[in-house]
Amino acid sequence: MIPLRFTSLSLSSSLLSVIALVGCSESGIAHDAVFAKATPAQIDRVYSASSGFDLVTVLLIADNMAGRSAPTGCPAIVTKGTVTTATGGCTTEGGDRLEGSIVIRDLPNIDRTPLEGPAETGSVELDIRGTSADGEVGAFEGRVEIDLDMDIRGDLATTSRGVVSTSRLELSYGSDGTATVAPGSEIAHSELGGAGVEGSWHFGDPPSGALILRGADELVFDIAHRGEDNCVPYAAGENRGEVCDTLIEPRRAARFDEAQVLEAQPVSSLSRMLLRAKR
Repeated sequence: MIPLRFTSLSLSSSLLSVIALVGCSESGIAHDAVFAKATPAQIDRVYSASSGFDLVTVLLIADNMAGRSAPTGCPAIVTKGTVTTATGGCTTEGGDRLEGSIVIRDLPNIDRTPLEGPAETGSVELDIRGTSADGEVGAFEGRVEIDLDMDIRGDLATTSRGVVSTSRLELSYGSDGTATVAPGSEIAHSELGGAGVEGSWHFGDPPSGALILRGADELVFDIAHRGEDNCVPYAAGENRGEVCDTLIEPRRAARFDEAQVLEAQPVSSLSRMLLRAKR
């Protein structure tokens, strides 16, 4: 098993009103995405960016490295106290090339206790790029934080299959696992544009809620109607289909072993390289 070790964005109502009028956030992301014409592959990437999948993937990668020392590995991993640094500039035995670094600080454990020391919020800072043996390029750039309640905040750019997506999200999780998106959360997709993100959902039995993106039009992921195969229906006008994955919420992700994580369709080649880093 991969044991999962895992503060707040707010905007005044008046500022939010101004932002809504111009269709753009304080960060400069224009909410101009047109989802009605998006391809299934583009919708998959949007779902990964907006649902927290990308942020949780980063936390799984960090958990695979936190507290370890493997200074001759690729990446080279060194831990000093509660800080773990993974450094690229190397080629793996399988021919994958890694450049850049990851810095992991004070990552809390699944039982909501710190790895070590008094910090109540753990963080992962990434500026890492990978090129697989077959030439696929991936990258993570940004920062993800998680606190002892397993609430997540991130500002993360993910490059996968030639597309760059940006997740600027805060997700809080209730004691029953219900996820709620904080006001001001948003995403961008290099081909589609940007959108605000809102919603609340639960993947229990029965599932409930929805994830909603508002760009030039509206895209709704109807989580309440998630199927037994974990596929979620979506609709943007007449553009309808399904997205399928299993890693959305930290407490659920903690129960998956490495093979299941690596089999998840949205996992990028870079994620696979980093998750396979030897313990």
